[in-house]
Amino acid sequence: MMRLFSFLVSVLVFLSLPTLVFGESVGDIRWRYWKPTFGGKYSVSTDALEGTDITPQMLDFSRHKSIDRFDTTIFMRSSRLSFSLWEILYKGGATLSNPVAYGGTTFDSGPLNGKFRLINYGIRFDFDVLKSYTQSKRTLLFAFGGGFHFLRVYSQLEGSVSGTPKQETARYDQVIPYLSLSVYTYLGSAGGTGDMFVGASVVGSSYSYSQTDIRLSHFTETTVFFQYGATSAFQFGFIRTSLDMERSKSESLKVRYHIDGWFVGIFLSF
Repeated sequence: MMRLFSFLVSVLVFLSLPTLVFGESVGDIRWRYWKPTFGGKYSVSTDALEGTDITPQMLDFSRHKSIDRFDTTIFMRSSRLSFSLWEILYKGGATLSNPVAYGGTTFDSGPLNGKFRLINYGIRFDFDVLKSYTQSKRTLLFAFGGGFHFLRVYSQLEGSVSGTPKQETARYDQVIPYLSLSVYTYLGSAGGTGDMFVGASVVGSSYSYSQTDIRLSHFTETTVFFQYGATSAFQFGFIRTSLDMERSKSESLKVRYHIDGWFVGIFLSF
């Protein structure tokens, strides 16, 4: 995390040059601490051996690390380009009374430990259909766009097979295209530092891709927030992200989760 933080600081210093040289903002960088709860299930299986659905309750999952969300936005007249990064990791373990089939391996009943990690990268392009995003004195902004969500699902189970320690790992990478809709409105006077406003954004996708046996029932992320400040601001709000995906060939992966909770954060213009 320190390397990532150092890298982001370097990027911020570099991107701040236009503000120092020309005296105007061209974008912003945001950090948000997100405290969500995790619910859902996932499984990995082969044609020869069906897998077992793993749930947060089954292995008593607990969040292993804080969830930091980094977002950077670059303004381009009446449009904006956004990049985002966040990661979530859950770990847990339990003593099970029945055998568990996972990834084509049948684990003995007894102690079983699991790990479930989601790594998310995103790139998004929004076009303001009412006014320029950088225009001052704005009272309402309505943006429509789309982008790509790069998702990595990593899961691991550790236990014993016929009394011998065994570890089974599965990892899948998926690119998810989506559409987005955003709306922001001021609560106070428009255009001045220290203004307060609220906003909301929704991104979503649903598709099937037969060549790789991918069926995405849905992917959505909804954000509602309150913000104080126009250029350097404090934010808090609520984020809910959910996904229902199935991928099958010689090995099948089924993932269904929802992660929702409150966040606090700041953003700085550059």
